[in-house]
Amino acid sequence: MQERLPTEMRARIFGTISAGTLAGIPLGTFVSGYVVTLLGLQMTLFVMGALYLVTTLSLLVNPAITKGMKKPLLLSSTQDSGI
Repeated sequence: MQERLPTEMRARIFGTISAGTLAGIPLGTFVSGYVVTLLGLQMTLFVMGALYLVTTLSLLVNPAITKGMKKPLLLSSTQDSGI
């Protein structure tokens, strides 16, 4: 994202993203209280764990990330291999 944004707009964009993230924390806490009341503690923890797992595994199918993973790591002959 840093490569695509104009330099003069980066601080504004990242500030907006940070503000949105920080605003979501109390909102998530508020909503989770109702979810625990509705589903119970164990089911809420299971659902939240499943959401985190799906979010994390979704990075494996993200084309921007998997494209970079397919390129082999090549060491040039001038780099020390550490041996």
